[in-house]
Amino acid sequence: MPIATGGCAPDFSLPYRDGGTFRLAEIGTPLLLVFYKTTCPTSRLLLPFLERLHQAYPMLAALGVSQDPAAETDAFVGELGVTFPMLIEDRPWEVSARFGLVGVPTVFLIGPIGGVEDAMEGWQRSAINRLSASAARLVGAAPVTLSTPDDGAPELKPG
Repeated sequence: MPIATGGCAPDFSLPYRDGGTFRLAEIGTPLLLVFYKTTCPTSRLLLPFLERLHQAYPMLAALGVSQDPAAETDAFVGELGVTFPMLIEDRPWEVSARFGLVGVPTVFLIGPIGGVEDAMEGWQRSAINRLSASAARLVGAAPVTLSTPDDGAPELKPG
């Protein structure tokens, strides 16, 4: 079971897809963190909505954790128009295990001192909008509705 709201995100370090290393303990700002696979249809549905969230709250750091090689990740995010940075996690997916993932995509909203403020598994319209409201609260912005019934996305799509 993924780390629940109110839990503490474990520190980790992973390489960026284009060089360098990210370490959670060094960020110190609110962070949107999404674990995904490039072959997952639900990840394909979710990432453009997370890009909208990233654009709506520029003071919120956003990172993807791809469970696929850099070349596949580059093609995937390029096709979807995702601009936030990507980290690469190789098998055996130790960081994913430390976060308690049972599937992808899984999203965590992490506060500036490492607490999990909100989380979402798979795709859920109500959860993506709740995540947006939680992000707005964290950064002191007005909440933005990311998904509406007429946007073509389903109400629910498991990962």
